[in-house]
Amino acid sequence: MLVCFVGVRPWPQGLLPPVRSALAALAVLICLCCSQTAWADIPYPFFVREVDVIDGKRLVAENEGFAPVSIMVRLTESSNVTASRPLPIAAVIPPRSTEVVTTLTAANRQAPWGFRYIYHHFVGDFKAQPAGEWPYRIPVDPVQGTRISQGPGGPLTSHDNGYSRHAVDIPVPIGTPVLAARAGTVIDTRLGSNQGGMEPTYAGEANYVRVLHDDGTQALYWHLKQNGVLVRPGARVAEGQMLGLSGNTGYSSAPHLHFAVQVTRAMRDHFEAVSVPFVFKRSAAPGLVVPKAGLELWK
Repeated sequence: MLVCFVGVRPWPQGLLPPVRSALAALAVLICLCCSQTAWADIPYPFFVREVDVIDGKRLVAENEGFAPVSIMVRLTESSNVTASRPLPIAAVIPPRSTEVVTTLTAANRQAPWGFRYIYHHFVGDFKAQPAGEWPYRIPVDPVQGTRISQGPGGPLTSHDNGYSRHAVDIPVPIGTPVLAARAGTVIDTRLGSNQGGMEPTYAGEANYVRVLHDDGTQALYWHLKQNGVLVRPGARVAEGQMLGLSGNTGYSSAPHLHFAVQVTRAMRDHFEAVSVPFVFKRSAAPGLVVPKAGLELWK
């Protein structure tokens, strides 16, 4: 998810009215995963803080999570300022790491100086490149009659945007085991919501699991039931491993699993999750199939 924040370096009197520094630790609106029992939804642990240095400020990014985080920083106003790394800058902060984004100091130490800046951050590596046409396992064990209800090749009612254009909806009863379509690392989930319906206001109420793959792509398993997440953040999961239980939370008309493969991409002054095409593998011929609306997934 996108986070925008404006930081302020106090301007000396005579340049602008005094202002206070506003930089505070913010978290991405993505929740870490918890078990189906007592864990609560937790904001993704990414922070940016200011560190005082001689004649300046150092912007330090702290990524305590299990996924890389893309960050973009730019100055909106400045006077007599120099940066150790030229701005604007787009960088990737590796998981479980702390890195200096840039250091801002006075170009002329004898003159007044000041700046304002803004940053955005988003989970994922915006430089990652998918490893070709990877064969994904169907994320449920389909029975006869299990079909894709919404996906490429058919009328799109809710997959009409960049982050879901290649996603598929698979109608399944509540409580159906949701299985990892590809091996990877669990990086975030939500589990505590019991809200769902056809109103757009429910869009942020879905429970989910997000898994990061080795090539930087991410699989999203959406609309899980309340307390239906069975994996922890940082867990390494194998293809076919049970991640949770399907449900009907969030913006949903009926019980189903929404599955998508996404990458993080830079869009001018911010980052977005972008849906990418993928293929399913199954035992019936042909072995690899391109997901599309109406496709039967049964063996």
